[in-house]
Amino acid sequence: VTDFNVIGHRADNGRVRPTGIVDFGDVCESWRATEAAHAALSPVFRETEDPLGAILAVVRGFVEVVELEDAEVDAIWPLVLARAAASAVSSVHQVKLTGPTPHLERLLEEDWSVLRAVVGVPHALATAVVREACGRDPGRRSSVVSAALSAASSVPPVQLDADRLEVLDLSVSSPIFAAGEWNRREDVEGAIGELGTGVGRWGEVRLTASGVPSDAAPPTLHLGADLFVPESTEVRSPLAGTVIDVDERSLALRPDLAVEESVQIRLAGLVPRHVAGDVLEAGASIGAVAGPRPEDILPPHLHLQICVGGDMPGLVSADRAAAALAVCPDPSVLLGLDVAAPPPGRSAALLERRSRSVPAAAGTYYEEPPEMVRGWRHLLYDSHGRPYVDSVNNVAAIGHSHPAIQAAAEKQLRLLNTNSRFLYSALEDYVERLLAKCPPELDRVIMVNSGSEAVDLALRLARNHTGRDDVIAVDGAYHGWTTGTFEICTYPPDLRDWRQESSARVHVVAQPDPYRGPSTDSGPYLDSVRDACGAATDRGGPAAFVSEPLLGNQGGVESPPGYLAGAYELVRAAGGLCIADEVQVGLGRTGSDFWAFEHEGVVPDIVTVAKAAGNGFPVGAVICRGEIVDSLASGTFFSSSGGSPLSCAVAGAVLATIEAESLQENAARQGAALRARFEEMAERHELIGAVYGRGLFMGVDLVTDRDSKEPATAEAAAICERLRWLGAIVQPTGDRNNVLKVKPPLCIDEAGVDTLVGALDRVLIEGW
Repeated sequence: VTDFNVIGHRADNGRVRPTGIVDFGDVCESWRATEAAHAALSPVFRETEDPLGAILAVVRGFVEVVELEDAEVDAIWPLVLARAAASAVSSVHQVKLTGPTPHLERLLEEDWSVLRAVVGVPHALATAVVREACGRDPGRRSSVVSAALSAASSVPPVQLDADRLEVLDLSVSSPIFAAGEWNRREDVEGAIGELGTGVGRWGEVRLTASGVPSDAAPPTLHLGADLFVPESTEVRSPLAGTVIDVDERSLALRPDLAVEESVQIRLAGLVPRHVAGDVLEAGASIGAVAGPRPEDILPPHLHLQICVGGDMPGLVSADRAAAALAVCPDPSVLLGLDVAAPPPGRSAALLERRSRSVPAAAGTYYEEPPEMVRGWRHLLYDSHGRPYVDSVNNVAAIGHSHPAIQAAAEKQLRLLNTNSRFLYSALEDYVERLLAKCPPELDRVIMVNSGSEAVDLALRLARNHTGRDDVIAVDGAYHGWTTGTFEICTYPPDLRDWRQESSARVHVVAQPDPYRGPSTDSGPYLDSVRDACGAATDRGGPAAFVSEPLLGNQGGVESPPGYLAGAYELVRAAGGLCIADEVQVGLGRTGSDFWAFEHEGVVPDIVTVAKAAGNGFPVGAVICRGEIVDSLASGTFFSSSGGSPLSCAVAGAVLATIEAESLQENAARQGAALRARFEEMAERHELIGAVYGRGLFMGVDLVTDRDSKEPATAEAAAICERLRWLGAIVQPTGDRNNVLKVKPPLCIDEAGVDTLVGALDRVLIEGW
């Protein structure tokens, strides 16, 4: 069974599901394991960057149906190699027989690409991984090897300074790195050098090996121990044995052990002084620690690794942890020092723990959610050290783990953090900076701790000021989770039956959507606002009109020109106030303006701010005119943590960073690049119906039919799942969850844009 012999039909989400088999001309009676090997090789044609992962998907499915014997399991990988070689040779033969044709030349290229991919997988690793997938012990008799090594008389390969010895944490969650230091050799050298003689751990997921987002998981799992010692340090043979392989920076030794298994000790990062075939005594000099190469992130060190069953690289993908660590056992026995790192994180186990105590309503992204452990700028890193371009975090406006936030928070925590009823300068420092970004009519700020609290207070202010209860809200909007804000939420994924459950004092107006609505002009939508004002007048008049200047939960849908100005005019004529919810779309995100409402030249009566205001820290604000605040019936309002010295210090650092790093300008520049590339993709991919938004708040509307504009809801979910495996974090939004939301940190760079757009283009071309 191969791709070419399978008939499939598209499921609801657009994925192809096999429903039939054709071409029985090659059917014959043979070894059962060949059936698994033939089928397993087929997906490698599409997954040459991770051939082992592609093969395992088929093997796991096969053994769910057919129970294989041990000999069959061990034969699968050699048969995969044989199948790949036979296919490649067959293509060459066919070209010689019939001459080159476009079809044969393409087949020839694909067959040899697949052969190179599978041959590039270490045999010992592949065998172990296949065994694990089939429910067998991946290491077989590695424990016997470890016991033999423990019993042998070993010599430390380098002289270690016991008084200054430190086992290092170079993992994804390491506290010794910050602000991207793991990508710069000088910073890594500084962090390691300050700790004295360092030892890098076995079984550790290395942050320094994470690289950049790509379509394959990076090799981050460290399979040996690293001894960080000065260049030219003498290296000795840890055991007696025979040199079996040498290159310019490594030496492999077959130790004299009374075991049947093939064992080698690999020493890398040295300049060897021996050749293959040399017989060594334990403690014999074998070379000196080499100097760093231009591409090296780590400083000079000796890498010590035990390999059972064949040669292995020093790093592999952490997805293969159990199998890889079984064939490369802990080298602590050769050092007399425990160098084992804690087992790599397992997302499935963490998810199971979470499900025991956190309700399902507080869900997670993805069918198989990765465990995120670190963020930096526009990147997120999971527990396996894989980096992703984060396109959903408008919360982390200035970027993940920004040093300015850390510095501001640390400085303020050393001084004072108390509730907002005390007098302190941090509050006024922030408020003055915030008001400087606002129209002069808006001259008062009340600090809060979230967007929900901000909108809730804005509603209270409007109702107190006007003496009315009724509120006009926009269809498909989300404004928060408090009782007051949820009453005006009309976003179907959060409140499916809002039309039946809507309060009599909430009047919902048509969503001003030029793509899905009845018109590209503002007129019909303003008629809806006019009608709502009339309905509210029958109950005493509207207190407020609440809207996002860009429809955030619709993916950044822009209202028709003149809509916001016209709606404000109608509402004010009816005696109501206008509230601009800038929680998602404000603070420079649109690129062209600091506030999204500025695009239409309007000035709201009240503005709500949160999310990006604290870069993820719980802080928000309500900005309004003085007479509106003065109408508060109670005369006082405070949020214990929202306006605390710590909150204000963090929020101030956010505003200062947006200015200092020209992030609004970057939003305009990268947003324009994204829009241009999405629109170009829309010309090639029928699934893209429309592109929304401004700056770095965008949406890509997916449809199953461009004429009917039927939302491609299931496809959007499946595409987002596939994008995650290609290094991009994207999630759907919109009333039907068919719009890909693109709202990354404002610091996203050209490489991040390339990764995001390239991944989406690949998925739309290849399938999901």
